[in-house]
Amino acid sequence: MKGPQYQYTKELYERFGYLAAWTPATPVALGDVGEMDGNVFRRVSSLKEMGVSFTVRRGGAHEDLTYTSESGVNLNFKIAGSPIIEGSSLLIQKAGATIEFSKGAGVVFVAKDCISPSISDQISLGKEIIRLYNLGKWDAKYTVVTEIKQAASMSVFISENSGGKVELIAENSLNLGAVSLADLDAKFAVGASSGINTQIIAQEQLTPLFRVRKVKVGWLGGTTFRSLESFRDLADLPPDINLDSDKISAELVDFVPEF
Repeated sequence: MKGPQYQYTKELYERFGYLAAWTPATPVALGDVGEMDGNVFRRVSSLKEMGVSFTVRRGGAHEDLTYTSESGVNLNFKIAGSPIIEGSSLLIQKAGATIEFSKGAGVVFVAKDCISPSISDQISLGKEIIRLYNLGKWDAKYTVVTEIKQAASMSVFISENSGGKVELIAENSLNLGAVSLADLDAKFAVGASSGINTQIIAQEQLTPLFRVRKVKVGWLGGTTFRSLESFRDLADLPPDINLDSDKISAELVDFVPEF
């Protein structure tokens, strides 16, 4: 079994085109240097610690990001005084929400007020890293975080199997027209939970999504500094290909996320 990290990172990559931090609350910063362990980024250093400078391009407009697995996820909210949600133990006088995973593994992801800062001059950064690589001072396995999604607040729920369920109780009232699982003002707390592998409830200032670049040595020579997701595109690999296949070289597997 590949575990919840595979389910979570795969689904968010397919939805947003960004790698996902694992675990979801693990901090990721611009300029972090690490290695890909399958589809999970493992930090080992940073550009600053390695003496490589860069400038930051601040994120633009704020955006809310939401994702729910395509099938088998039921999400319901109730305001205080409204009828009890069928099958839940929420009290009539309490506001709250229920999430049920009825058809297998699933993900619910909500990130509010996200901005997207990035390294501003990635061309110059790439030239410097390639120079270090040619001098033997940079490992080709290293990846560099070049863009992040920084969320003001975020909630995540992951179930590995069908039957997962969580009930959330809101300390404050809910506005059903604009309610969000990542709403800090609601002050959600877990009332009951079963079969949920991972749950993060309205945590502040997290970096759930990011993009990376790394050195790529071409088959016929030449070295580039490319975004990780572009390697699949360059190799023209279909999204459902089995990366364990003997038809895929070991070198290519090293460069392509295990999605």
